[in-house]
Amino acid sequence: MSALFIATATVKLGQTTTDKDGNVIKHTKPSCEFDPAGGSVIVGKLKITDDAMEPDGPVDVFGDWDAAGYLAHVLAELKPTRKVNIPDLRGIVRGMVGDRFDKDCPFMEHCDSVVCRDCIINQWIEEAEE
Repeated sequence: MSALFIATATVKLGQTTTDKDGNVIKHTKPSCEFDPAGGSVIVGKLKITDDAMEPDGPVDVFGDWDAAGYLAHVLAELKPTRKVNIPDLRGIVRGMVGDRFDKDCPFMEHCDSVVCRDCIINQWIEEAEE
């Protein structure tokens, strides 16, 4: 049986340092450790047997601030058969860009929960303008 897992982790990318001639001087392997205080969220498949549960294959890594990213990924993996109760906010915002408002976030006066530059709605507005 297979399932999905979502967890916080500390993820470090690998690094290879070479000298001017291309010789490897230093090599660090990438690592991922489950960590409640980690700055990353990992989503992966979980292999379930009678005796154990363990990660099965590669995981997808998101910044812990990127809830829109990892939650969308989880929904895409789960493929629910019924309509979910989250409106298509991306579609709504992209539909609003243009004549309906002056390219400022339409929710700004009601929001004090995130920094605008990090807000997914501002990202959607920028994508729609391209």
